[in-house]
Amino acid sequence: MSVDSQQLQQPTAIQPQGSEPEELQSEVLFNIRPARGSDFPIIQLMCEQAGMPFSEDFQFGTVAVNSDDQPVGFIRILEVTQDVNPQGMGAYVYPVVVFENWRHHGVARALVDYELQRYKALKLVACSPSRGFYHRAGFVTEAWDNIAAIIARDCELCADRSCCEPQPFRKVLTKESELS
Repeated sequence: MSVDSQQLQQPTAIQPQGSEPEELQSEVLFNIRPARGSDFPIIQLMCEQAGMPFSEDFQFGTVAVNSDDQPVGFIRILEVTQDVNPQGMGAYVYPVVVFENWRHHGVARALVDYELQRYKALKLVACSPSRGFYHRAGFVTEAWDNIAAIIARDCELCADRSCCEPQPFRKVLTKESELS
């Protein structure tokens, strides 16, 4: 499949369908849905452009899609149900990635909020450039001791660790009003 990354990266409004009068409907730039196998070439392109590794093992992937139903953002949740440290178990954002021209349009925040609503608690390890995003989204720093061994090991073995300066984060949803 040939992917035109320029077309996918141009934010365009989607008019929501509903019973509201047309003048009361708000324009949205994207919708969220489960990832499909046909999305993987676009997800792979997104990961490559963001300098992130791509894996076809997309357990529980979710995408934000444009008006043509093409992914413009992606989040994968890795559920760790067994770990040498019980504190490390949980749902991990692994990763969230958005096409560059779709950044600052609320795509990553909407994907994270969507998964937080589903899982009620999320953990992740963020590189230094993305820490501000997670702080603004209400995440707090987490101790490495509370991170699953499989996640921590990825960071320990990463060649970019010294420039990435990874930091664990967590967020627990205590009530729905905490979203957005």
